[in-house]
Amino acid sequence: MMKGVPYLVTVVILALAFSLASAYDPSPLALAFSLTCSLLFVNGKFCKDPAYVIASDFFFPGVNIPGNIAANKLGSSVNLVNVDKLPGLNTLGISLARLDFAPYGLNPPHIHPRGTELLVVMEGTLLVGLVTSNPNKLFTKVLNKGDVFVFPIGIIHFHFNIGQTNAVAFAGLSSQNPGLITIANAIFGSNPPINTDVLAKAFQIRRVLVIPQDRDSISSNMMKGVPYLFTVAILALATTLVSAYDPSPLQDFCVAINNTDSAGMYMVPPTFLFIYLFLFFLTSWKSTCPLIISRT
Repeated sequence: MMKGVPYLVTVVILALAFSLASAYDPSPLALAFSLTCSLLFVNGKFCKDPAYVIASDFFFPGVNIPGNIAANKLGSSVNLVNVDKLPGLNTLGISLARLDFAPYGLNPPHIHPRGTELLVVMEGTLLVGLVTSNPNKLFTKVLNKGDVFVFPIGIIHFHFNIGQTNAVAFAGLSSQNPGLITIANAIFGSNPPINTDVLAKAFQIRRVLVIPQDRDSISSNMMKGVPYLFTVAILALATTLVSAYDPSPLQDFCVAINNTDSAGMYMVPPTFLFIYLFLFFLTSWKSTCPLIISRT
């Protein structure tokens, strides 16, 4: 038994060491660099140096202003406040949208591939619905002022004003850039277009019904050729759930730099910097792109 004591002590010490090591995020090294040309595509936004952050980075005006519903044939308008409009949202995993509806206005079936939507009705009456993955069950609900409904990430859903007056709603989304895929536009308005034989076979309709007269009539042609609910059910089968989550920030905030055309100051963690330097030197024989690095 005594022979096993050193082994047990070793295991206990290692367990304590690993538990302490895994409990903390690594402290980011504050570095700033200036790019004079672009070599990489960044999935997200660089962080602005906190020394250059101003109050306007956390501010966006105008969600009290109704959207221009007359400009949309479907009678709806969506004003999305995401990281492109409000840089302070960067890495926080949240955004906001205002939705305006004319009487019988529709926000057509769509998905947000990167965010869950929490909708609250401020004025009017909306019929909302979502279709789950297999077995493609439809859930609908009539919402009045003050009612709340949640649409899980990647699920097909819609909003329809069934009232005779305008309706207003606000939606919170669990991503700084939740994304939008409008089903009718994606299927019948892709660029380049999906092969018409594929669409005719998938929807079990005549090929002539798939070919729109013009690009603006895509949605109306779809509705004429396929019953609405049947379309939603088939597309739900073909839709793949895509989810992406905003990274957890390692500081109080990480204001996005939306103007990447001009050189600016950026905050990056060491890991990203090392990857960038590796790719920079790997491609430097093809391009001359000066990199300026400074410690902040």
